[in-house]
Amino acid sequence: DEERPAREPLLLKTQAATHTRCMVEVFEEFFEDAMLEKVNIAFTVAAALRCLFVLLRMPAHGGVRADIVEALKEERFVCEVVTLTRACGALNCNVAAKFLRVMGLALELAPTQTEEDVRRFIVYDVLRAYYVELAKMAQTADASPDPLVSRRGRILAAEITRLVGVICRTLPFCIVSEDRFLQAEFTERCMERLVPHAVVEVTSMMILTQPGEGSGLVYEEISAVARSLLTGLMDHCPELKYGILEVFGTAVANGRASAFTMTSLLEQSRQLTEGGEFERFLCTGGSNGLSAERKSVIAPTLEQPSGIERVLGCAQGLVFLAGKRVPVENRRHMTPFFSCIVTTKAFYILDLTASGHPENPRVVQQKDFLDMTRLIKGSTGQDLHIGWACRDRWTPNPVEEFMTIIFRRDDAASDILGKLQRLSIPPQGSMGQMVPVQKDKIMDEALAEFDKASEVGPEFMAYVDSKFDELRIFMFTSSELFVLDTDFSNWIPPFENDGVLELQDTNADPATITAGREAAVEVHQAEGAEDAEAAGPSASRITKQKAAMRVRTGMIHEGVTPGKVLTCPEGRGIPVATLNDMSFHAEQGRIHMNLIFTEGGYNNISVFLLSEQMKEEVRRRIASKEEDWENYDEPYVPRNDDDAK
Repeated sequence: DEERPAREPLLLKTQAATHTRCMVEVFEEFFEDAMLEKVNIAFTVAAALRCLFVLLRMPAHGGVRADIVEALKEERFVCEVVTLTRACGALNCNVAAKFLRVMGLALELAPTQTEEDVRRFIVYDVLRAYYVELAKMAQTADASPDPLVSRRGRILAAEITRLVGVICRTLPFCIVSEDRFLQAEFTERCMERLVPHAVVEVTSMMILTQPGEGSGLVYEEISAVARSLLTGLMDHCPELKYGILEVFGTAVANGRASAFTMTSLLEQSRQLTEGGEFERFLCTGGSNGLSAERKSVIAPTLEQPSGIERVLGCAQGLVFLAGKRVPVENRRHMTPFFSCIVTTKAFYILDLTASGHPENPRVVQQKDFLDMTRLIKGSTGQDLHIGWACRDRWTPNPVEEFMTIIFRRDDAASDILGKLQRLSIPPQGSMGQMVPVQKDKIMDEALAEFDKASEVGPEFMAYVDSKFDELRIFMFTSSELFVLDTDFSNWIPPFENDGVLELQDTNADPATITAGREAAVEVHQAEGAEDAEAAGPSASRITKQKAAMRVRTGMIHEGVTPGKVLTCPEGRGIPVATLNDMSFHAEQGRIHMNLIFTEGGYNNISVFLLSEQMKEEVRRRIASKEEDWENYDEPYVPRNDDDAK
């Protein structure tokens, strides 16, 4: 056979094409040259990236994904793929966006992985050179009068945000020193290099502007990713904090954003700081003490995982256990809430009002992930119900008990739910052995009773608090306002197979689930055990135990008519048109809202909003109903020095 000519280096072969296609344009003719029948390289590369995405997202076997991830973490291979995507043109077939999404999946740490190779920073730096170039292009494309180019620019900006978010989440796990101060300094310096101002501007764009039609982006999802990235940067890197606030301050001055946007970012950053403080407590000996106290109910003989315990997620909220509200130690504290923290080993509830916090935090609850039986997604976006296996003095078998959390941030519930579902797989288990996620059917039905006129449901709902710690739901319908009393002691979970959500409806990433459990989770043998069964039950046995508990819970509630979960003290909705005045002021770490009505004999409504985000949303809803309220802007007036803090 005739010997084939040697291939030219990829860089030299595509250099000319790179220079001709770096402009902000879209060229998607199938043939580059119809006479020579030369196919546009962007179609070939896009098809290959789609295949990689599927194999990373839903692999037929974990080994296939592991091989792909290993290749995508090689510096030379990444350089070659970057060169190839440059040759295609960034916007053609969304090649650059596809490549960034694939790299994000490959670089994401598994939930149980506590350390990353520090040499991975070389790959991050290679990608930095490319996504900084793309960030400038994305900004130009987004402002283009051509709708197609503008949509492609927006998609590219979203994928830059996702990838940089993955890198910044992973950096703290690149351990260079056991000294936490040196480690923090390394993380800060790396973030300063990897996140230049151009990336901050692109990420901010995801929050400040709504995506156009046809982009396929969901504003709530991508803005949550952007907020998480920016707040993480502000927490780990003070040098970048001023640049971020400058971008949003300019947007506020130009009328592109409200002051609430900056306030919510700072509030979210503060909550991340709580997670960092608890992680420092764990790394300085706290983890060993808590692990010694924690025993799994389902697998008490299974040893606790070893290694460094890292914080994966943190959010503030109110906590109910078995339908009863768990009180904080100090109700008059400026932050009268609990902190719900997900780590690589357990789930914790901390009392933020306890004396000695954060140096010596008070752990109200700590739960082993093996004891999680199911997750129930709430109706408002703020609430999450978690089933746990608990010991019962009346029966030898464990029973199912529910913990209800009302989060202050709207995006916190879905974020914590996704992390818990990923971590619920038993040791050596598979994706099919995750705990199920269900819809809260009883609350959906209770809310529907108060909004029978609407086919699409309430326009806005949020949990609010009363002066006497009575939880309520503040709800807007098409023309009325409801303030509903809640009673979780009358709440019951759905039956085992009712309202089960598919994986794509939750925040659990099947790729990281597979990688995490196959690479990082193993059965910890008890000392002197002769086989794995002696160290604890198998994954299939644990899964069956949880299913049996869910069935028993269903049998207990079968045929039982639950009491009123929601009641309306007024007996009916209040017309928004009768609203005469409203005021806000800070009190005990919350926002006191007072609504005054003048017609129909309605009483005034006085409640506490859980966050600044709710205040802004309520004002916006009322302004959309009544033209007189469009320019309403009452200043934030603290009542005393504690509130001013």
